[in-house]
Amino acid sequence: MEEAERLGRSCPRPLNRPPPAGVDGPSERQPAGGLGGYAFRTFTISDLTERDCERLVRQATILVEHSKDTFWLPGDGSEDESELCELESLARRVYRQHAEAFDLDRHEGCEWWVQLKPEGEDRAPVDLHFDKDEVLAESFSLGAFPTISTVTYLTGDGPGVAPTVVFPHTYTDDEEEHGMASVLLSRPTPSKHLAFDGRLLHGAPAGAAPSPPGGGRRRRRSALRSWSTSGPTGRRGR
Repeated sequence: MEEAERLGRSCPRPLNRPPPAGVDGPSERQPAGGLGGYAFRTFTISDLTERDCERLVRQATILVEHSKDTFWLPGDGSEDESELCELESLARRVYRQHAEAFDLDRHEGCEWWVQLKPEGEDRAPVDLHFDKDEVLAESFSLGAFPTISTVTYLTGDGPGVAPTVVFPHTYTDDEEEHGMASVLLSRPTPSKHLAFDGRLLHGAPAGAAPSPPGGGRRRRRSALRSWSTSGPTGRRGR
């Protein structure tokens, strides 16, 4: 971890600042202490309508047919906003809100991607994991983590849909010394947004979902990581 800090990829601050000014929709913020000392936030992006979500789902469906990579988007890009697809526009909008709320450098940016997961018997879980710079971790065994991790849900809850689960546990915590008295469960609702400390263990494990009577539907979500540095190594995008 000290080596990561030397490289300018230090650990982020906990989310213990006031909610972002002008955030869309009601904000529900859990102060430090509610999740093992880590704060988090959920709110509804009120002007992200059902029709908007449907368009984003169509774009996400096309995107994952071509690539399941993550993409980098600068916070203050030089390109015209009209050049961005709707997924990119949403990612930049979310990033700028959090950059303002947590005093991040708007000249940095965010890493974003989409996930489509089938429901029913063929549902695929999102295994518990830490968001991190994968290239740096694989090449040098160093942990570099985003400042903020977020999830924006484009579809709703339903049978067999696993909630997002966030544990108050970081990569450097000792499992025996750091007990977890609380855990965050966030169930999908269209236009719902979840933000939490980028160091925390999280996922959407299948065991957290109620058993469905049948399959056929898919859940869609857009995920984003905000970095207070120049971003992850080997990033792709604009």
